[in-house]
Amino acid sequence: MNAKAAADMRNQSMGLMRVALTNGKAIEADFSDADFSRADFSFADLSRAKMQRTKLHRAEFSGAVLAGADLTGADLTEAVLIDTDLSGAKLTRADFTGATFRNVKGLDTALKDGARGLP
Repeated sequence: MNAKAAADMRNQSMGLMRVALTNGKAIEADFSDADFSRADFSFADLSRAKMQRTKLHRAEFSGAVLAGADLTGADLTEAVLIDTDLSGAKLTRADFTGATFRNVKGLDTALKDGARGLP
């Protein structure tokens, strides 16, 4: 995909603008190599989505379903994962440094080789 959908912090005269996929469905979507920093994925269904090397810095995943998603090498620094489903997700080499984890489901079934910042 290689989209650049992050908020531009240099041009915010109208307030912080960001991508919002709240309650959206992106099952098996390919967001690899995209920039979704500060995006709101609250309650979105991202089952089996490909998010390899995706920038998700400070992204919001509260209530989101990432079951079976491939987050290999993704940047999830300071992301919010509250009531998030990571069942069977591939978190290999993903960076969760400073991320908020609360009531995360399925983390025990996720592939975590080389992941940083996990609880």
